[in-house]
Amino acid sequence: MTPSARWQRIVAAAGDSLTGVFLALALWTHWFDGFRIGSGVFAVSTRSAERLVLEAVLICVVRHLLVRTPSLRDHLARWTGARTSSLVEVPTREWGLSLAAFVPLALWFLWPQVVMPGGVPDHGDPLFSMWTLAHIADRLAHAPSAFYDGRIFFPEADTFLWSDVTLLPGLMAAPFIWAGVPVATAYTTLILLGCLLSCVTMFALVRASTGLVVPALVAGAVFGFFPYRFAQYSHLQMQGIFLMPLAVWLLLRALERPGGVRGAQVGLVVALQVLWSTYCGAYLVVALTAVAAAWWLSGREILRTHLVTGAAAVGICLVLVAPYLSGYYRARAVVGERPRAEVLHYGAQLGDYLSPNGHSRWYGHRAPIHEKSEERHLFPGVGLMVLAATGLIAAPTTLTVVVTGGLLIAVNASLGLSNATYMFFFDYVPLLKTFRVPARFGLVVGVFLAWAVGLGVARLWRMSEGRLVVRVLVVAVCLATIVEAQPALDLRMPPDESSAVYDVLPDDRRAVVLELPVPGPGAEAYWVDPGYLYAATFHKHTLINGYSGYYPAWYTQLAWASSALPDDKAWAAILRRRPEFIVIHEEHYGRGRYLEVVADLAGRHGVTLLGRAQTSGGEDRVYRVDATTPGSTPAPAPRPPR
Repeated sequence: MTPSARWQRIVAAAGDSLTGVFLALALWTHWFDGFRIGSGVFAVSTRSAERLVLEAVLICVVRHLLVRTPSLRDHLARWTGARTSSLVEVPTREWGLSLAAFVPLALWFLWPQVVMPGGVPDHGDPLFSMWTLAHIADRLAHAPSAFYDGRIFFPEADTFLWSDVTLLPGLMAAPFIWAGVPVATAYTTLILLGCLLSCVTMFALVRASTGLVVPALVAGAVFGFFPYRFAQYSHLQMQGIFLMPLAVWLLLRALERPGGVRGAQVGLVVALQVLWSTYCGAYLVVALTAVAAAWWLSGREILRTHLVTGAAAVGICLVLVAPYLSGYYRARAVVGERPRAEVLHYGAQLGDYLSPNGHSRWYGHRAPIHEKSEERHLFPGVGLMVLAATGLIAAPTTLTVVVTGGLLIAVNASLGLSNATYMFFFDYVPLLKTFRVPARFGLVVGVFLAWAVGLGVARLWRMSEGRLVVRVLVVAVCLATIVEAQPALDLRMPPDESSAVYDVLPDDRRAVVLELPVPGPGAEAYWVDPGYLYAATFHKHTLINGYSGYYPAWYTQLAWASSALPDDKAWAAILRRRPEFIVIHEEHYGRGRYLEVVADLAGRHGVTLLGRAQTSGGEDRVYRVDATTPGSTPAPAPRPPR
């Protein structure tokens, strides 16, 4: 070895070592809020993980400018290059056979949901999602040109875009709603379908990765009933993650054998994920980027033909989602960005991955009760973590590098603004500023964990070949891991029809209705406003009330007025919203306040009692408000479209 080559080798080794040391210090600083070495004038300390990461990147860049080969990528490629992994084709018949295998498992896991079609875990977000499905069906049938007019928060525009719109589920449910299927049944059918298809798509990914059926079945069951899915059971948006394993599988096929058609397939699935949920669509893009980067770092080449594949994927995706996302961009001027404090609150901590959710049959009683809510209960289960570790600690291959890299990126992203990486992208990527709950990256973590489980079971399955006792033990561990994920669903039925008090409203679907009380933004709104929207799926009129990820500024004033009645200033504030009809609910006011409010309305000029009805929660009353009466607003509100 020449002196020049020897010095290059020393510089490369020193640069690589320093890069690793600084990255390790950055992780230590992030997890333990800083580090300190030495004392007095000899002390070295920092609390900035971001600075250490930047210094590591700088060292890495300088090292590669001085010594280009062997690069860090070359080292990793040499580590895994002799053990590259190729995908196998998944026979068409196995898709159907896997579906048949997973149906009985789904019936067992979700039996409470099967015997109670339409049952929901609570009367909050599920009722809001039902309103979303009903709105999509109604608008497509009667007023497609006014699709983004949510008919809530009247007279605000584009209110349908103030939350994550589940467009694809709405399109799937619309024909059944038109045929008379109750919207609650359509909603829970989509939930069941999401679980079942998640099993099938993860089966395909692991079957293609390992070439074995049994590990693919285990991974499919693990992902289809992943514990964090049930922490998100009230959110229809989060149940469409069956598209994620499918997109990863298609991406791997496109990376192995690039081409425009395979790229277009990836773009199509990503677009469908965006149309199911913009949250999940954005998270899927992060996952696919991590997969492609890890593929390249493991030594696999990205050739010019991959540029055609990538262009096809991006082009198809943009063509399909651009018209849809343009509405969100328009609404962003009104909705604005999520407050940093809110995003920070809903980012996970590493300790949250040991926090079980309350829907777990085996760990639910141990779920901590705190301000995190279910968004941050990310514990995947003991068996799942053991099997996943078994798959990742094996001799490194391209696939283990890809899975490990994707898992680390997903866990890091779930930490939200408490880590430097997410904070950097939050500052410079406008799309991230619209997402409230980084902890939902836990669903992406589930994709890579289930994939790792498949690799782990495949490893154990091959090692136990010809050893019956060991194979029986492997099967027992797999079954225990699946059973460990079993949820305990406590469901309740939403009303199968709205209160009879709405029957006195006109039949033209154009009335402007205010429901009282108005809880206002906050925790109480979760239990009240979605019920108003659910009732609107029956009576079809426009609401001044609303429920969303965003509330207009005047809604807080309206909530104050609702609670301050019979104060005259409060009544004037209500009239400024120009309601044509007011519906009063004893259930939400309470008996005493309800009697006080209705007694006040009985003495108001221009307010006419049209009807009353008894419900399980008490009495409801509906009043007509004459907008021409002195003391009310000078002109009625413009009539909403039908």
